[in-house]
Amino acid sequence: MMASPDDDDLELQAYLDGECDANAAHAFEKRLASDEGLRLRFEQMLALSNAVRAIPQEDMPATLRARVGATVAGESPRGQRWSWRALAAAVIVGVLISAASILALDQYRSRQELVQQVIASHVRGLLASQPFDVASSDSHVVRPWFISRIARSPQVLNLAQQGFTLSGGRIDVVGNTPVPTVVYKHDTHVVSLTVLAPGLSLPVVSQSGYQALSWSDGKATYVAVCDLPVKDLANFRRIFTAASS
Repeated sequence: MMASPDDDDLELQAYLDGECDANAAHAFEKRLASDEGLRLRFEQMLALSNAVRAIPQEDMPATLRARVGATVAGESPRGQRWSWRALAAAVIVGVLISAASILALDQYRSRQELVQQVIASHVRGLLASQPFDVASSDSHVVRPWFISRIARSPQVLNLAQQGFTLSGGRIDVVGNTPVPTVVYKHDTHVVSLTVLAPGLSLPVVSQSGYQALSWSDGKATYVAVCDLPVKDLANFRRIFTAASS
């Protein structure tokens, strides 16, 4: 049974918001790789999502507040009691809806800002003389280096046979917390794999030509950043997940 456009949009939004589990994300990425129309809609929704996030929040204009106040003050005495009851009910409902919306938006923005910090760390690494603090293609060198410097020791895999060569590692600061980042090379591209606390649901973020894709395996949350297209990062995720299982 083919998915309807509405189902596709719901699945696209869940994927963009980082709400798919690993199996659902993997299945959806296979569809993205083979369905050009779905890929185009994904790119359009990603661009729209980034544009909406960039819109600043603004308070209600003073003129609009004055007009609302004047309307309420101008109620006739006859209908005033019921008007005030209706208004009170509407205000309560509005406050609850607004509070829920603001909370959801704040949580979403905080998750997005976390990913943006990871992207910024990736860019800083590229601007440095080398994108790592320890340079080695040997996981038995890179992992002990992390163990001696940071509480969270990441899984370090050499995926050279699958096209992603281990290049080294570095320590980034995300959310005021030192976190490990494993660095890979794919042709001329650098892939930064930052390891965060487990259980985080993070959105797909595209910023300044860089894409960030995240997933969680129950032990940690991983955020891969590169200037590769999202579908290539999804391929890296599949390779890493298969090698770590």
